[in-house]
Amino acid sequence: MIMAILLDSVILIDHFNGIAEATAYLGQVRDEASISVITRVEVLTGFEASDRQQAVTLLDWFPLYDLTKPIADLAADLRRKQGWKLRRCLPSCACPAPSTPFRNS
Repeated sequence: MIMAILLDSVILIDHFNGIAEATAYLGQVRDEASISVITRVEVLTGFEASDRQQAVTLLDWFPLYDLTKPIADLAADLRRKQGWKLRRCLPSCACPAPSTPFRNS
């Protein structure tokens, strides 16, 4: 089944950092959203082994898309054409809070 929404790691990291807007958004889209293997890696990187189960439980809820060469190439093309930028977050999940659940900075 193809899901309508592919979640970025930022919205999940914001949820784990206690950002209410992110948590509310995830609650709204949880039955239509999926994640990529990259998102799973990025989110789990921010957790120590002792705290990891909380993240795994949430991530396991979402269908997981593998990253194939055609998908990677399409993502690169879209990023270039749309001007999307990669955001760097520290593995500690210490990202600044957004004013909305979506960011492209």
